[in-house]
Amino acid sequence: MIQRSVISLLVMVVWVGCGEEDLGGVAKVMGTLPAIGSQIDSEGVLVITFDDSSNVEKGIITVTVHERGFLENGPSLPLVDNQATINYSGLVSGKVTVFIVSWKNTAGTVGTVKASFQVNEKKLVEEVEVRPPPGMVLIPKGVSSFLVGVDVNAFYMDKYEVTVGQFKKFVSRTGYEYNRWGVVSVYSPTDRHPMIELSWRDATAYCEWAGKRLPTETEWEYAVRGGLVDKIYS
Repeated sequence: MIQRSVISLLVMVVWVGCGEEDLGGVAKVMGTLPAIGSQIDSEGVLVITFDDSSNVEKGIITVTVHERGFLENGPSLPLVDNQATINYSGLVSGKVTVFIVSWKNTAGTVGTVKASFQVNEKKLVEEVEVRPPPGMVLIPKGVSSFLVGVDVNAFYMDKYEVTVGQFKKFVSRTGYEYNRWGVVSVYSPTDRHPMIELSWRDATAYCEWAGKRLPTETEWEYAVRGGLVDKIYS
């Protein structure tokens, strides 16, 4: 009985020892973010995903940039959760840049991937003074604080009231029906006087013709108070 057991053990040892030797594996790149061939900025982050980082020797890859560029975290990068994160900057605007990624497989072979991207062009933006439309002023964004605070977005508003002459031009060019000129001539006798005796419909029609609009109640209150805060009177 003892002799048979020893023979069986020897057979098992020989069987295990004759198994296929582990020759290692080959890693593959599954994709990049942003995707290869897309547009990227001259500085940013590129993430490369592998199928199995255990097939990459020491879990380290090497990255170089064809064309001018700088790798902020160096050419040798570790794989973490099958991914390598490349922080880059200084790419040439408007040109195609290629990231060359290489690594040694545990199988002894070398893997290489060339990831090409179009670098966005940087448009030089000149500092240009933003000017309001003629005859208007910018009312900055703020809070209308009269009684109840309401946020107000920035908007443009006419510096002066619409004149009699401007409204006459509107009526003449559009054929708009208006029949209260008698009252207007008494209180605003010249074309340079403010236009009066207008209904909401009259005012809206003029604004649409002029390419503008009436201010909302909140905008009007915010503008005419001229920055006055938490006070009923100036």
